[in-house]
Amino acid sequence: MKFKKWLLVMLSAVLIVLSACSAGGNEGNQNLNETGADIGKEITLKIMLPGDRPQDLDKVLAAAEEKMKADGLNYKLNFVFIPWADLANKTQVTLTSGEAIDLIYDAPWLHINQMTSEGYYTDLTDLLKEHGPNILNAGSDLIFEANKFNGQMTGIPLGSKNGHANNILIRKDIREELGLEKITTHEQFLTFLREVKAKKPEIIPYSSWGVSPDLSYAGIRIENDYESGIRVSPAFNRNFTLYLKGNDSTVHNLFDEMEPSVWEYIELTRSMYQEGLINPDIMSSPDSKVMMKSGEIASMTYTDFSMQHNTLRELQANVPGAELEIFELYKFDKNVNTSDYKQNDYLTVPKASKHQVEAVKFLNWAHEQDNYNLLSFGIEGEHWEAVGDNQYKPLKDTYPWFGWSWLWAPKYHKFSSEFSPEDLAKNEFYYTAENFEKDVLTGFTFDTSPVANEIAQFNSIEAKYYPLIMSGVVDPKELWEKYKKDGETVVKKIQVELQSQIDKFLSEQK
Repeated sequence: MKFKKWLLVMLSAVLIVLSACSAGGNEGNQNLNETGADIGKEITLKIMLPGDRPQDLDKVLAAAEEKMKADGLNYKLNFVFIPWADLANKTQVTLTSGEAIDLIYDAPWLHINQMTSEGYYTDLTDLLKEHGPNILNAGSDLIFEANKFNGQMTGIPLGSKNGHANNILIRKDIREELGLEKITTHEQFLTFLREVKAKKPEIIPYSSWGVSPDLSYAGIRIENDYESGIRVSPAFNRNFTLYLKGNDSTVHNLFDEMEPSVWEYIELTRSMYQEGLINPDIMSSPDSKVMMKSGEIASMTYTDFSMQHNTLRELQANVPGAELEIFELYKFDKNVNTSDYKQNDYLTVPKASKHQVEAVKFLNWAHEQDNYNLLSFGIEGEHWEAVGDNQYKPLKDTYPWFGWSWLWAPKYHKFSSEFSPEDLAKNEFYYTAENFEKDVLTGFTFDTSPVANEIAQFNSIEAKYYPLIMSGVVDPKELWEKYKKDGETVVKKIQVELQSQIDKFLSEQK
């Protein structure tokens, strides 16, 4: 009898368990895609990017997450946007604190070299081979190889651009009102600025892009001086204090000997500021693009070859009849420009991420044409429509393209239908590696760890002097002497270390 009672109890327990499993079956179905396959536990990927959140991002993400689920990926996407003014500090604190971010934007002008050297990023080489074939197939082997850091692929290069793309954006309607010809030289540009100041005093003649010294008038003149051939060094991505000249491996130091053309452009920018041609509040003004859209300025530094027509539309909403055009500084001639094929923008996977495999799987999914279109341009028919094979027509401005900071694959990318045939030709030239002379330092990465303290010291010194000098708001001679006095010792140590690493790199290439 005892045995029978025990058997009945056990059978009852089994039935209860089976019943519970059956009752829980509906909950389990939440992890099945439309084919009935088990897609596992829902995972949220946290993605940190610069700039502003697109208005319709949540709508696009809902469509993407539904599509991913149908494709067997049970992922949610949590985008975190950091204002530009806080980007450097916020992203560095995020990484050094070990916060669990799965994908994060970085750049040579930000701190990708430093963060790589200090071990905060995952080497994606094996992960991409196993889980990211679409990513690898979306760009050339040359680009991927050239964009390794210390021999590791710690950042997925975004785009395949080759060097700087700085030009000047001009109010065409104002130029024509003043009776001036299309601007093709700097002499004509200065005449335009003086005419604006004299005859349109309510408008600021020129404003560079914020306080970034490389985008000041002095900065773009130096970078686009093809005769002197001055280029930034791998140590200071946006500062010419250490620089290269031509396609040569020697690191030069402005504290040792001032380059005549550099000083010429610094003094010219100062005289323009004193003459009232440059925004008097340049060090504290909002983004110059905001000022252009509101009609406050007649020209600005511009980091593109082609017109961004949403900028024009916003300007015309505020200033009916306004028109824009580009004063082009770049030369579109084969082998005139040198490139090390390093990109300006990268997407990285921090070592602190708890979902490294899933992050790469998501990006692999995103590197399929339909998925790329959805995430890059929004919902087809609502945000955009296709024009031919490689262009698209934006239908509204609530989901502007922001793929440059996280999803930018040349194989899948589409250009705006508002681009003219000339615009398309320029971009095709710029994104074709074979049009450039290969930099002797292609593949080189400066390991900053031996001079990490010196670089930290220099960053503080630079911020105190360099933007003021390059923007023209102070007497350059007086402030340069102070800059040199405070900075020459640490800059010399960085120069010596950089030159040593370059020499070692080149000796190993032979």
